[in-house]
Amino acid sequence: MTGALVACSSDPTGPTQPGTDTRRISVGESTVCAAHSNGTVYCWGDNSGYMEFGEPVPGKFFVAEPYAVMLVRPATFAGGSSNHMCGISTAGGATCWGRSSHGQLGFGSVGSPAGSAPRMVAGDIAWSGIFVGRIHTCGVSTGGVGYCWGTNNAGEIGNASIPLGTNSPGPVPVDGGLTFSTVVAGWRHSCGITSDGSAYCWGENTRGQLGRGQADSTFHRTPAPVAGTDRFVQLSLGGRHTCGITTDGRAMCWGENWAGQLGDGTAAARSVPTAVSGGHRFRMISTASGFAEGTGVTPAGQAQLAHTCALADNGTPYCWGWNGVGQVGSGSNAQFIFEPVPVSGGLRLETIGAGGGFTCGMTGDAVWCWGANLRGQLGNGGIATSAVPTRVAAPFD
Repeated sequence: MTGALVACSSDPTGPTQPGTDTRRISVGESTVCAAHSNGTVYCWGDNSGYMEFGEPVPGKFFVAEPYAVMLVRPATFAGGSSNHMCGISTAGGATCWGRSSHGQLGFGSVGSPAGSAPRMVAGDIAWSGIFVGRIHTCGVSTGGVGYCWGTNNAGEIGNASIPLGTNSPGPVPVDGGLTFSTVVAGWRHSCGITSDGSAYCWGENTRGQLGRGQADSTFHRTPAPVAGTDRFVQLSLGGRHTCGITTDGRAMCWGENWAGQLGDGTAAARSVPTAVSGGHRFRMISTASGFAEGTGVTPAGQAQLAHTCALADNGTPYCWGWNGVGQVGSGSNAQFIFEPVPVSGGLRLETIGAGGGFTCGMTGDAVWCWGANLRGQLGNGGIATSAVPTRVAAPFD
């Protein structure tokens, strides 16, 4: 199944160092878009409610195999998992598409409930990285200024001048005058890493996801440091949990742990960074939102049904947390996996992304996905769930 070809940009590869924000694949709640080396962007999975492909597909609400779209290939896709996606051009400009009714696309106004085709992010900002959250987006400029936009239900925009419960449809600078290397969006919280590797978080803290040493019902509207002395090279935010990779390659997680998504061998929530079990050294980590979209499973509670995946130094993928639809990829039918387990098949991946209830990884032009497939998000032409990796169809096969 094909659409129109797109213009060719640069030919980035997956991350080769911890914290690298170059991505050729974006894994959404139940949609995937990926850039092939032939110069085309392809999407597959759900395109039903928010124009997740950046364009409608006539007569279809989902596509179960790669579909070539009109999107101009970005130099890098945004990180994070949501119903909207973003990309950064070689010149540093950002474009976002998909769900837009909370201002999360950043083009200066709240968009249609039916979603939006690609729109430029306002502000004439040169971006070094962008991360999408459920209904807001954050990024950092090439000069180290952090910005967020979209909904501000719990202070997740990070600017005390923005009223709670309002939408900010264009980039708003994060308070505090900090110089960031990355700023990451979750559901109702955000976090960033400063130039010295310190982690800061803001927004909702009901499950300790801000890492301040306690959970509370206060909406923290400006950045404050995460507890401890660890320095980080990467962060990834789920609905109510946070994970990161330290400068020496350890995985640390905190916040909600109902499904074992913190990977510490327990189901206890943590309010400070807690080591993921196993003693592995990782170079990339990805967290699912916890909302179980695209699975047909009714969530037990908001942002609880989450899983987490990470890549070891040698590219071996590990996953843990909720496994109700096989998204951990180990072949197990256990509902919850509380410690990291290797994904089946002996894969070596360059990048990995956790979706709503599935996972995809990429190396070169090859993509594998596993887990839920109700909306064709595994990209293999069918809709059967798989608890082990399956190869995405042509041209990623």
